Amino acid sequence: MLPAFYKLSLKWQCLLVVAFLLLGEAVFVGTLVYQLNETKAEVRQEKSLKEILKKSQRLVFLLNDYEHMMESWVMNRDPELERKSLENEKEMKSIAKWLQKHVSSADMKKQIDGLAELQSKLFRLINKVKEKVVTMEKSEAFTYAQGFYAKIREYRWDWEHSAVNLIKEQEDTLKTFPEQHSKRRQQIRAIVAAGCVGNILLVLALSTFLWRSVVSRLLLLVDNTRLISRKEKMHERMQGGDEISKLDGELHDMADAIDAAQNERQAFLAMVSHELRTPLAAVNLTFELMGMGMAGELSGDSQSRVADSEVKLKQLLKLINDLLDLEKLEAGKLEMSPKAVYIESLIEDVVKQLNADITQKQIVVEVPESMAELDVDPERMRQAIGNLMHNAITASKNGGAIEIKLIESQSTVEIQILDAGDGLPAELRDQIFERFRSSSSGLLKGMGLPIAKKIILAHGGEIGYSARELGGSCFWIRLKLPKPVSRSAA
Repeated sequence: MLPAFYKLSLKWQCLLVVAFLLLGEAVFVGTLVYQLNETKAEVRQEKSLKEILKKSQRLVFLLNDYEHMMESWVMNRDPELERKSLENEKEMKSIAKWLQKHVSSADMKKQIDGLAELQSKLFRLINKVKEKVVTMEKSEAFTYAQGFYAKIREYRWDWEHSAVNLIKEQEDTLKTFPEQHSKRRQQIRAIVAAGCVGNILLVLALSTFLWRSVVSRLLLLVDNTRLISRKEKMHERMQGGDEISKLDGELHDMADAIDAAQNERQAFLAMVSHELRTPLAAVNLTFELMGMGMAGELSGDSQSRVADSEVKLKQLLKLINDLLDLEKLEAGKLEMSPKAVYIESLIEDVVKQLNADITQKQIVVEVPESMAELDVDPERMRQAIGNLMHNAITASKNGGAIEIKLIESQSTVEIQILDAGDGLPAELRDQIFERFRSSSSGLLKGMGLPIAKKIILAHGGEIGYSARELGGSCFWIRLKLPKPVSRSAA
């Protein structure tokens, strides 16, 4: 679409589309109405010509009848014939006046005027004959009338010739109307067909326009919001000045602001973590040396305080390391080095790392046997499984048991870590993998579960939680098994 069109607001875009639609409909309706009006005019003209033809034929018939009655009257002097002849004369004059009034064609009007003038001359001459012969004997009157008729014959033939020409012209014109009506019907059919096809094409064009102008760009906005949530690169900025383009610009500006804030946050956390980790490591080293007696013998209470401080420092250092790992995972900057490793080996390493906590709470851990291999980053996978194990140890009571199950299929393996603790409240189950969430009972503190989720997702796997029927929790990890290498080529 034209970029200039997108500079208009959506209101004006819609108004232009509606105006274009109305213009197309107006052209179609106007053309159809014009053809219908022309059809009505032709029908009226045909009806008028038929009436003129009928009157003209009646006029010729009356003239012939008038002549016969006048011949009979000269011979018989019958009053009834005279009365009828006068009625014919009156009707002929009336028809002539009607024709002069209703004929619109200039040529036909000229013919009718000439016909009426000849008719008037004939009636004047005949009336003179009637005045003469009324005082004569019948034989003398007949002879006089015959002689006088020869004088008026020229007028009579001119009148009849004009009348016959008028009739012939009307008949010829009427013969053309069926063909005109047929052509007009074909034109109307063609207009209606073109209008239907045009309306269909117009609707398709407007639908395509609306799709490209509005719907497709709205879908692009929806996709941009999805890309923002996934922290992926957005589509190019839309060109134009309407509301959709402006909203797209706001989304891009917001995404840029989010990226800038994210970068600033990561830089700040890296700086703070680095500044904290260095002195804390030095303090931790000092406590370790003091615990080893490098600073001299310590009393029992002092040794207890040093040991307790050393534990707190290690927890603080782990929290800082977890925070940095989580930031790198969310930013996609934490590098993974996958390689083939046995699942059983990963779990055994995690149990060894957490042996001190397991021994302290006298928890029994059941490790399954398996020969299944995974293509993962061993260090990060141990970190994810270790976080889930640490959460299970925290939830378990002294002397409890933690069961680890492996459920293998052809393409996946599921690692289940089950504890017999109190479980999680229902309101926390949808939030357990969100960062900085904790329960009132002390469970889910820190960032272990969010980090575990990020690591598992980075490996293309799934992670979840379910409550056990008899109490306790079940955290599970589902990972894809590597495809077996085909040896057919070998």
